[in-house]
Amino acid sequence: MTKGEKKEAKTASKPVPKDSVKAFQGRILAEKGKMTAYSKKMAGNVREMQKASSELSKKMREDGKKMREDASKMRGDGIRAMKTKVNKFKDEIAAQTKANQDAAKKMGAAVKSFQGKVKYYGIELRTFQKDVVQAYIKAFWG
Repeated sequence: MTKGEKKEAKTASKPVPKDSVKAFQGRILAEKGKMTAYSKKMAGNVREMQKASSELSKKMREDGKKMREDASKMRGDGIRAMKTKVNKFKDEIAAQTKANQDAAKKMGAAVKSFQGKVKYYGIELRTFQKDVVQAYIKAFWG
């Protein structure tokens, strides 16, 4: 005898209780009632999960919107702060440029003055050469 046959023999040997149709229908109704209660409980849980999911979705949308607004505000603040610093830097560059232009004008004037002095001393030196040196040569050499 195999295992399956032994099992069938055991099952076959047990007496099956005989129930009336009314008792069987009562058990079916009891199971139906349990299933209805489980079904209602499951529907309540599903509705609760849907509501929680919807609330979570709404909260995430609101948080996302707030984060975008905050990021935009931060960018705006950063741009304003940078504009202030950039304008200050531009002003410093303009001031330095003006100072450099003034210095270049003064240097140009100094160069012209120096050239004028060189020209003057050149003329004076030639005059000295003509007059004094030639007079000395005539006096010495005759």
